[in-house]
Formats: sequence, C-alpha cells, structure tokens
Amino acid sequence: MPQKVNSIAKIWDAKWQKLDIKKNVGQSFISDPWTFNHQPIIDRYLKNISKRGIFLEAGCGIGQWCFYVAQKYKIKSVGVDVAKHTIKKLNQYKIQSKNFRVNFLVDNLEDSKLPDNFCQMFVSLGVIEHYEDSFPMTKTLCRLLKHGGVGIITVPNIYSIHTITRPLTKLLGKWDLGFEKSLSPRQLRKLSLMAGFKVIEGGV
Repeated sequence: MPQKVNSIAKIWDAKWQKLDIKKNVGQSFISDPWTFNHQPIIDRYLKNISKRGIFLEAGCGIGQWCFYVAQKYKIKSVGVDVAKHTIKKLNQYKIQSKNFRVNFLVDNLEDSKLPDNFCQMFVSLGVIEHYEDSFPMTKTLCRLLKHGGVGIITVPNIYSIHTITRPLTKLLGKWDLGFEKSLSPRQLRKLSLMAGFKVIEGGV
C-alpha cells in the first residue's frame, strides 16, 4: 500500500486493537450512538436486498455491520479496510463465531481490487472524510455498486459541534484519528453526484 495509506492503516489498527471485538460487535448496537443511530435507515434499505446479494461495509473497522447483516438478514457480507491487523483479527473471530456468511479483506478503496458491480448494498460510515481528496474513494464505491443498488455514505457535518471540538481535542493532544475533515450536506451531495451516484435521500 502507498505510504499515506500505510499511515492511515497504523492509526486505525492502533485504535481497534484497544477493543475486544467479540464484546464490541454486540454492544455497539446498544451503547454506541454512532451505530444505533444509523440502524433504522440501514434496516429500511436492507429489507429490500436480495438474499443472494452482497452487502459491503466499506471501511469496516470492527465489522459490526457485517456481522449484524449476516446474522439478521442472512445476506453474505464483506468488510474491507486498510487496517490489516484488524482484518486478521476479524477473520479469526469469524471462524470462532462460526459466522461463515462474513468475510473480511484488506483493500484500499481509493484503488480497490474488488470487481465492478460487486455489491447490492454498501455502507461507508465515517470513512471518506479521513482522506484529503475523497473523490477517488467515492468514485470507487459507485463502481462497486450494482445498478439499482443502495449505498449509504456518512461524514461529519461541517455545521456541527464536532467541527468545533475536533481542533480543541487536537490542541489538548487527545486526537488519535489522524486527518479528518467535515463536509456540508451540499458538499456531500455534490461529491456523490460527481462520482456517478443518483442521490435519493440526504439528511443530518
């Protein structure tokens, strides 16, 4: 992987290594607002996905959405991330939990090795904002999505308290997520359209 991507991988490997995957995969849907706030909209679209389709978690972290979709909807789920040590742990946990509808791959979504029209649905939750130029990754996500499929992309809203607290956290030396930017809803919509998506829904 390019040096920049290796740097991002190290940051996220360090973050996820602190977590117990087994514990956090289940608990995130109970105690993590970032996860359970996304659940209603993701569930709404998952209900229309074919059992023969593929669900992609693009920038999967600890892979909670892959495990959730495979267990609840019986849909084959693939998680990709640049954090190779985390991916190794996830595949080990997959075997331990006997969840063979799930697979995890090391992949750089700026230049993905996955084939065109790979998935029927993807989620990319808080991923593209960690790249200074988010267009290559967004364009890749469009390439990977089958015609008529559904993709959900979320980023920090520039009009939010997070945009204020992030620089303060950096000043205090407590920021551990590397580069991150915020986008307005209008900027994300424009980026999505430029990448080739048809935007059917947006929100904050």
